[in-house]
Formats: sequence, C-alpha cells, structure tokens
Amino acid sequence: MACTWPSPQKALSVLIAVLEQGYLPLLEKLTLTYRVSDRELFSCLRAMGRVKSLNVQFTDFGSLAFSPLVPHFATLEKLQWSNCAIVSGEMIQTVLESCPGLNDFSATKIEAVLIRKERPWMCLRLRMLVVCVVVEGRETEGQRQNVEEEDRACEQSRAVFGKLGQLTDLKELKIGVAQGQREPTHVQGLDLRLKSGLTQLAGLRKLRVLDYTGTEQNMGVEDLDWMKTNLKQCESHGRW
Repeated sequence: MACTWPSPQKALSVLIAVLEQGYLPLLEKLTLTYRVSDRELFSCLRAMGRVKSLNVQFTDFGSLAFSPLVPHFATLEKLQWSNCAIVSGEMIQTVLESCPGLNDFSATKIEAVLIRKERPWMCLRLRMLVVCVVVEGRETEGQRQNVEEEDRACEQSRAVFGKLGQLTDLKELKIGVAQGQREPTHVQGLDLRLKSGLTQLAGLRKLRVLDYTGTEQNMGVEDLDWMKTNLKQCESHGRW
C-alpha cells in the first residue's frame, strides 16, 4: 500500500483504524512519502502484523515509531529512511546489527565511531546501502588536519571498511551526503585511501556504484589506481 500525498480523507488515519480492527492482516509493504508524525507512524506500525518493506522518507519517523518497528526486524527486507531528520545514528546502527534479511537500506547519516564501537552487523544480504558515514577529524577551511586527527580518521574508516567488506552482495554503496542535506562545506566522510583500509572492499565483486558525493576526500594516485584495478565494474561519483 502506498500513500504518497495527504488527502482530505486522511488516508493514514483510516488505514490505522482499519488495521486496529483486525483487517488487512497480510499487509506487509507500506510507503508513506509525505509529512507524517512520529505518533501516527507509531500507531500504524503497532497495528501491522508483519513488515517486510517500509518507505517512510520525508516523514517525522523517530523514537516513538522505532519501538514498534523492532519486532519486525526478523522479516524486514527494505527500509527507506532518507530525509528522516529525526532518525539517529543509534537507530541506524541498531538496524544494521539486527536485520538479517535486509537487502535495501537508506538513511541519513551515522558517525563512524558508532559503527566501530557496536556489535557486528547482521544485515549481510544488503544489495543497496545509502547512508552518509561521518568520521572525526574534519578539516576546517584553510587548516590541514594534524597527525592525531588524521590517525583517528584512518582508524575509524578501517573499522567501517571491515563491516562493509562483509557485504559481498552489495551492488550500490552511497556514503555521501544527500542533495537536500548538504552543508555549505563538505563533511569528512569515510576516508577512501589504502592507508585507511580501502583494500577491505576488494571482495565486493558485485559493486556497481560507489558514491561519496559531498564528502571531503584526500585520495592520491595510488588509491585511484587501486579502485580502477579492483572495482573495475564500479562507477565512482564524488570529488576529492
């Protein structure tokens, strides 16, 4: 079921009432791509018997709605949180470590330090992953990173590459900043250099798109040569 624009009949309110009465027990795919409150999403997800696909980009999905989504982690195959500003990095990490059947996941951004500290990912069947990964040690305008900041960025990136390298079914990896979320200056994204663990992506033979648009990168010739050799079928989008 898809509700892509608010209607005078308040379709979502009607849907919630129908679900709460026990109707539509087989409904497992839902798309809501307009402004919907966290509380409405909470009521809707709580009333659904099973969730396999959920597209709620542009909604106010937050901690309330996240609670009734948790029981569906075992059946979740597709989750789209793009442009959901209230979704936290902790929520994103929880999904990555809890949904074994997930194959399509898009969200806003997550700090690399969260990925480094938390448990192993369970979503090893991912074919598409869209989430901006931000590392510490961001350069300020006109000022280079010091050695400590660069080492920290490399360490965090290596940990994230270790997780990404396990996603052998991955076809699209978009770790840049979404068009509507870009800041005036670029953020320090996942460091795409050999010294930061880039070689851990060598096993992603199915990868066709690598997008790091909107992130700060410091790649050199050796890093680009490695990508050309080991990710031959992959399109690269971004700047450095």
